[in-house]
Amino acid sequence: MSIFEKNIQALTERDDELAGIVAQIKKFPRIERETGECGRVTLNIEGPDGRGVLHFPDIHPPQLEGNIEKIGWTRMVAILGFGSGSLLGEAVARTSEQTFILLIEPDIDLFAAVLREVEISSILKLERVSLSVGETSHAATFARAENEFGVFTLSDFPVVENPWSAKLYRSYFDDIKRELEQLKKFGGQNIIAMEHLGPKWRDNIFENLNAVIESPPVTSLFEKYKGVAAITVAAGPSLDKNAFRLAAIKGKGIVIAVDTAVRSLLAVGVIPDIIVALDAKQENYLHLAGLNLPNTLMVLNPVVYPEIVKESVGPKVFVGYAHPLLRWMETIIGDLGTIRTGGSVATSAFDLALKMGCSPIIMVGQDMIYGGTATHAAGSVQNVLNPAGVDAEEELSQLFDTYDIFGRKARTSEKMETWRRWFEIIVAQGGLSALNATEGGASINGVDNVLLAEAMAQFCSGDDSGFSTPACERESVKRELVEALKDVRTEARRVKNSCGKGVAIARSAMAALLKEPPCNIYEVLDQLGELSNDILEMKTFTEVNRWDVDSAIDSVEDSLSKVQRINDEKEKLKAMLNAHLGLFDKLYKCASGFEKSASGALREFEKNARKLGVGS
Repeated sequence: MSIFEKNIQALTERDDELAGIVAQIKKFPRIERETGECGRVTLNIEGPDGRGVLHFPDIHPPQLEGNIEKIGWTRMVAILGFGSGSLLGEAVARTSEQTFILLIEPDIDLFAAVLREVEISSILKLERVSLSVGETSHAATFARAENEFGVFTLSDFPVVENPWSAKLYRSYFDDIKRELEQLKKFGGQNIIAMEHLGPKWRDNIFENLNAVIESPPVTSLFEKYKGVAAITVAAGPSLDKNAFRLAAIKGKGIVIAVDTAVRSLLAVGVIPDIIVALDAKQENYLHLAGLNLPNTLMVLNPVVYPEIVKESVGPKVFVGYAHPLLRWMETIIGDLGTIRTGGSVATSAFDLALKMGCSPIIMVGQDMIYGGTATHAAGSVQNVLNPAGVDAEEELSQLFDTYDIFGRKARTSEKMETWRRWFEIIVAQGGLSALNATEGGASINGVDNVLLAEAMAQFCSGDDSGFSTPACERESVKRELVEALKDVRTEARRVKNSCGKGVAIARSAMAALLKEPPCNIYEVLDQLGELSNDILEMKTFTEVNRWDVDSAIDSVEDSLSKVQRINDEKEKLKAMLNAHLGLFDKLYKCASGFEKSASGALREFEKNARKLGVGS
């Protein structure tokens, strides 16, 4: 087997699509290959911003010497430029097995040519290595990071630019670096959100857990409605002008409504076939509170506000989500399947229709601009909650000018512009038919604007077969999950115990330090470090509470980095003790909250088992 064949075989295991493209590349018009007298191969490459030469084997000295401290234990490192492959190999060797390595290479021809010269099959098959080759800057950064982490929560990570590649692809990498800086800001915002919402999401998952197990996954809908027209209904103010028309679609297409649009639809006699509800906040419960819709399918996120689940009388399916607790649970209860989000429940409704196989997908109420004073359709709870006109989450100073589909001046925000771009990216990928029947709002490149009546007349004349959700008999799965949860709860209790010891030791050392530095202070710090490591060795606990654990570690690392700038020895020791105190305090709260929520879920399981006469 040749070097190239070994590499392609390994690449196929990780990314068969990329492997297929690379395997088909036979000619390299911008790359000249030469073989020297001693058999050494040289590639001369013509890049968009310059020329470069690669020699094989590559005998350059290590290139990461100045970055060793930064990448040694980082959660993620971005490598800009494949070059000869040596920099990627060095990054793999010098990072931990938990480090996610994002390799970004703009030139697929160069990538294919190098795979013919150097055997790196062991690297290509690594799950922690993500190969972005020839992708747009957004796909190479945001899409790759979110695919790996789900919810991206890193506010900083090393970016190592291959100096050889930088000369040839300067413009591309400038765009990439801008995207990576935005990704860091995005990660920082998510960290703040996780600190506020993470515990609520965890508690909601536990409260909804029984329903999650007893309901089918969203995958039970995928590809079941090929060729059936779907109307995805958002709650923009344009919905007021044409919502009533949807009453005529019953039995001829599928109406998929976001939760915020439901009351507006019901007010004009339209009962949606599917409602998508994903948010954990009580505000979203108000959109559905008191409604009795036995024939409407609810598509729910396990983190959704629990009263929505409890009061829903119709069939339900649940979607997967990036929360670490749920990802761990899915290894036991099975994969729920996911629908993509572009920051709005309306983008998730669109992706649901796409994965159901629906065609065309007709968008209604998808304004994504402020065309006047109203932000939502009449009858929506949002208008009651926010009568002032502009979304309470938006800063007026952050709005900027745009135009609607009629060329009229309007205002929009970065948040809504992100949704609009998301639709454009998904549509540009091809393989779907989409129409915008909002009859107002912002234009979406690649999507034709049409009148809803015309779209319905042309595409909604078929007969959808209704919805059927398979029965779920999951008692054996439930018992397995119960035992696993008990084990993690035991780990949480051990974490609490270790944190209690750590706090006591650190406070005692702090009290002694205020008088005079104790002679054994560094032994105390070693002891605290061992306790920290013992906690992090509780693998399942740290896995299911990854967001909280990462936040705690980031916090202590930030504190310890500042310690190095302190000159006074006593103040430095005090700062180190405070950093450990902060770590133990955060981990104790995390373990305590997990134990409480898990215990509540276990009690519910036991109560239900007694009712059914089944052992827990």
